[in-house]
Amino acid sequence: MIDAKHLALTEELLSWIAKAPTAYQTVEQVESALMDAGYEQLAERDMWHLRTGGKYYVVRNGSSLIAFRVPKQPATSFLISAAHTDSPAFKLKEQSQQTVCTAYVRLNTEVYG
Repeated sequence: MIDAKHLALTEELLSWIAKAPTAYQTVEQVESALMDAGYEQLAERDMWHLRTGGKYYVVRNGSSLIAFRVPKQPATSFLISAAHTDSPAFKLKEQSQQTVCTAYVRLNTEVYG
C-alpha cells in the first residue's frame, strides 16, 4: 500500500513530467525552479563576475542547462551531478499497460535512441 508521502511525491513527479515532455520544456521547468531559488542566469558569451556565495546557471540552445554555486568558504572539495533530458529516453510501447498481481499497473517501455 502506498502511503500519503509517497503518493504526494508520485503526483509531484507526474505533474513535472506532464509539464515537461521535451528537453526544451524540462529546461524551462528547471530554469523556473532555479530562478525561484535565487539563481542568476549567465550568458556563455559574457565575462562572468562571480561572487562568493553566488548561485548561477547557463542555458545553451534552450535544451541544456548547467547550474552551480560558488561556496561562501574556501572549497576543499566539490560535487558534480549531471543528467540529460533527451535521447536515449524511455518510450511507451503500444498497449503498454500491464496489470501486475492485481496490485498495480506497470507501463511497458522501450529505450529510444
